[in-house]
Amino acid sequence: MSSPRARRHPTPIRRRLRLRRASNMRSSIFSALLLAVPAAVADSDFRLFHRVYHPGIDAESNFFERGTLDLPLTSRSPPSLLPTSSAQGDLNVLLRAAEDFPDALYQVALVSSDSRSPWDISSVKACHLNVDAHESIILHYTSDAPGSTPYAIDLFVSPIPRDGACPPNPAPLAAPRNTTLTVSLPRHPPSPELRAAPQMSQTGEPVKPPEEKTFFQKYWIYIAIVLATLLLAPGGGEEGQGK
Repeated sequence: MSSPRARRHPTPIRRRLRLRRASNMRSSIFSALLLAVPAAVADSDFRLFHRVYHPGIDAESNFFERGTLDLPLTSRSPPSLLPTSSAQGDLNVLLRAAEDFPDALYQVALVSSDSRSPWDISSVKACHLNVDAHESIILHYTSDAPGSTPYAIDLFVSPIPRDGACPPNPAPLAAPRNTTLTVSLPRHPPSPELRAAPQMSQTGEPVKPPEEKTFFQKYWIYIAIVLATLLLAPGGGEEGQGK
């Protein structure tokens, strides 16, 4: 028969095993939470896709990822674009395919991680894209509150003539060297200037303003004085004849 001391040893060992299992469970839960945080951050990212579109370019009608938008916490700070490693090469391949189509469009799409949100697309003529062109991407926000996200995008390329026509001797199509990202916040129109309400009489009728006098009614007394002075003044010709 075993001693009482021999029976007491299994109890602390089981407690240690339970404590180790509990600590392992806590560490696994903590690791899962750490892994979930980057995933949640990544899901909130916005990405840019681009393509060259023309009915005659069937093989190049799909969108390709251009990069990920690094959005600051407040919309008053400028965002930045983290391009993919193949973004510029993909665009040059697309532009070479569009050289035979002057009406081809270069399109940029703003894509949210929410699959229910529609893609917002902005376009320019691909013939205006070259190395010396300046590309401007504007992200539209609903407010400047912290945590707000863009809902629309506008793409501009300069220089472009006023009529938007392609240049007669265009430079080789290529990705623009300079790209600027800016933020556009909603603007409130100025308040309309309203006329003052008319004064009401005791009977409830609007008080008629006094009629504006004419020029003659205002200054008739001065006109009469000038005419009288001219009529009463002696004539210069008669004085000369009297002498």
